[in-house]
Amino acid sequence: MFDYGQLHKIPNVIMRGGTSKGLILRRSDLPADPALRDGVILWIYGSPDNSQIDGLGGGTSTTSKLAIVGPSTHPDAHIDYTFGQVSLDRQVVDYNVTCGNFVTAVGLYAVEEGYVPLTEPITAVNIYNTNTDKMIFVEIPVKNGQINMRVNFRSLVFRKSSSNHA
Repeated sequence: MFDYGQLHKIPNVIMRGGTSKGLILRRSDLPADPALRDGVILWIYGSPDNSQIDGLGGGTSTTSKLAIVGPSTHPDAHIDYTFGQVSLDRQVVDYNVTCGNFVTAVGLYAVEEGYVPLTEPITAVNIYNTNTDKMIFVEIPVKNGQINMRVNFRSLVFRKSSSNHA
């Protein structure tokens, strides 16, 4: 299905979370094979190339973040989140790291995409981080039935707790 000689549509969202920016891709829109999946991701970002001029990457490590998301496999979570750091100079996506800033974008995405319904004044989003096997809790401010974009999102509550997921 995926080869570099064909045009394929892969829905994505570019978001900022704290001081980080990157793409949010749905797990279901990517190839299941990890090597093929990472090849597609590198191609989307324009890596390896320090400028990432041929892709959507920002040319810096803080603007080459990746979130692969999907319906949660954890009973206490609204959404699954796998973080990836897309390399600028190597043909690799590193999944052995995580990013506290970018996870706030995943919380916002979960609300915007309907993974969790809006609740005033705060919508709690339970995120299962597959990299660390931990739950992450993000609070999204809501006012008049909409996400309150006038607040400083850096002040969102962000806390981790141990996972009971086997």
